[in-house]
Amino acid sequence: MTVSYTGDVGNANVAALGKLLWRWKGSIWKAVYIELLLWLLGYGALSLIYYTYMDEVQKRYFEALCVFFAKYADLVPLTFMLGFYVSIVISRWWDMFDNIGWIDIPALYISNHVHGRDDESRLTRRNLIRHLLFYQVMVYRDISIVIRERFPTLETCVAAGYITMEELAKFRGIGSRFPQYWTPIAWVMSGLRRAYREGRIHSPQALQDLQDRVLAFRGNLGTLLGYDWVPIPLLYSQVVSLSVRIYFIIGILGRQNLIQAVDQKYIDPINMYFPVMSTLQFIFYVGWLKVAEALLNPFGRDDDDLEINWLIDRNLEVGYMIIEEREEIPLTRDNFWGESVIYPLYSEETVKTAHNPMVGSAVNMKLRTNSSVMVPRLIDDEAEYTARSNSIFSFSPLVSIQRRLSRVGNGFGPEENSVSDINKEFRKISTPTPISVIHSPLPRQNSSAATHNLGELHVVVEEDEDTEWKKKWLE
Repeated sequence: MTVSYTGDVGNANVAALGKLLWRWKGSIWKAVYIELLLWLLGYGALSLIYYTYMDEVQKRYFEALCVFFAKYADLVPLTFMLGFYVSIVISRWWDMFDNIGWIDIPALYISNHVHGRDDESRLTRRNLIRHLLFYQVMVYRDISIVIRERFPTLETCVAAGYITMEELAKFRGIGSRFPQYWTPIAWVMSGLRRAYREGRIHSPQALQDLQDRVLAFRGNLGTLLGYDWVPIPLLYSQVVSLSVRIYFIIGILGRQNLIQAVDQKYIDPINMYFPVMSTLQFIFYVGWLKVAEALLNPFGRDDDDLEINWLIDRNLEVGYMIIEEREEIPLTRDNFWGESVIYPLYSEETVKTAHNPMVGSAVNMKLRTNSSVMVPRLIDDEAEYTARSNSIFSFSPLVSIQRRLSRVGNGFGPEENSVSDINKEFRKISTPTPISVIHSPLPRQNSSAATHNLGELHVVVEEDEDTEWKKKWLE
């Protein structure tokens, strides 16, 4: 079943790599060794016949055939086709794992919202959990051969404690032509409504939360039913599986070590009787395909299939344990009560372990200045002015006033400005014609525009000759 190796690769070093590569269960060696041995036997048999039993004429025909297969074998887009297929399978497999159905969240909600210490309240909670678990067993009986063998009939579910004989009689009495996955969920919903009527659920909001959790649990397992019903199209799986295997069947001829050939590039200068590179290619490509084949259905008996029997057993025990009412934990002071600064503790072996704390990447940057003086940004860009004044949307007056960087006779600084100077409102300028404004702290030389000095404010005003044209264009 599931092969766990995470602990062996906790450190990225050669020893961890060795532990990873030389595992047998769930490994690439176990997946490909039978097919690899068959392929090597076929390759060796043809090579032996070629070198030992063929005459010169037969060798020439055999060499021509080998060159033909070697020349056209690489036309198969094996890497693209196989990579896309494996990515689809892994994505599908991971979504299946996300939806295998953990009882913890529904059980925690039931424990929190269905109150009462009497036997009736306890019976209500246990029935809700039991019916949810029965629904899970029903689903896995239909999609997993492992669970089907464990529960071959519904009577075995009665013996296992998931349903009573009376409930089984009612279940079969419904007589639906379709699988009755909805029946246990309907029983759970009915039990929640009864608990609400009897006052064991204290609010409609709590009832709604419980129903949402039950439906989420049902949705998770319903997703598995959908994946089982609609697998990856058979055509695609057949194309990929046949392509990989036919490619290497052709390679039995195309990878032969020839004595001579019509095309000299198909003759190896080193006479290697064992196909080293072809063997490595076989391991990689066929191993890649085996990954997809093993993950197509993760509910079987393969080494990497999911441990559904363990999941069902665990849900049964944990679900019942969560919903039991227990005494509340008394409030106690923690070890850091009254401490203004908390110092976490370490074991003696780890206390000197170096940390890499979260620090911004710009924190340690060396700046050229540490000045705290802030000044306004004065725009004096001719290209920006031209773009603004030539815009077809600039026919209305555009007035932009900026303060000068320096005062007359004094430097501009925070300590020399009063609050009233800083917060002074910009003054509006009225002109008889539409205007545009040059963003400039100082008057421009050789400019025919009207210049206005307004105290500390400086404005250069120009007539916009294209304003009338722009109005006509817009109309």
